[in-house]
Amino acid sequence: DFDEDFLDIDHKMGYDVGLIFGYDAGLVRAELDLSYKRWSHDEYELFDGEDLDVIEGDGSTRYIAIMTILLLDVGNEDGLSFYAGPGVGYAWGKLDIDDGSGGNEDLRDGGVAWQLIAGARYALNPNVDLGAKYRYFRPSRITEGFDFDGDGGDDLDLEGRMHSHSLLATLTYNFYRPPPPPPP
Repeated sequence: DFDEDFLDIDHKMGYDVGLIFGYDAGLVRAELDLSYKRWSHDEYELFDGEDLDVIEGDGSTRYIAIMTILLLDVGNEDGLSFYAGPGVGYAWGKLDIDDGSGGNEDLRDGGVAWQLIAGARYALNPNVDLGAKYRYFRPSRITEGFDFDGDGGDDLDLEGRMHSHSLLATLTYNFYRPPPPPPP
């Protein structure tokens, strides 16, 4: 039983792409990650304190994030290795809600975000790695009043948290080349 207004958004599968620059110090790796995430949604559950309405619609949620990451990296640098660690940074979010009947809301927010990463990679050669990565992403809280039914008033105060789980394929290019062996 709920005694407050709420909006529940059913997100569909989306995509998550990024560009990462880093420094590998052996057991520890530091990275700077710029990423873009987008999910669509087509159903909203709106509870106004008394009734639950399911509203069909069309919208999307997007985030651009810049994160610093510190990873523990174990394994064979010439073969299979595993890594895991946290990241923190800043994320800019946009939530577009379209109720299908002409009512449209655009909510924007930005703030501190954090993530947890775990992955595996395999060295194809000294400069190229192929891998898979899991990312749990949690941006700052969205807090904003908005007019969901299109009558011009702030009918619902939206307060909520978004989080995502991403499974990513990775292709890494290492600029470092080991020095040649000494001559005999």
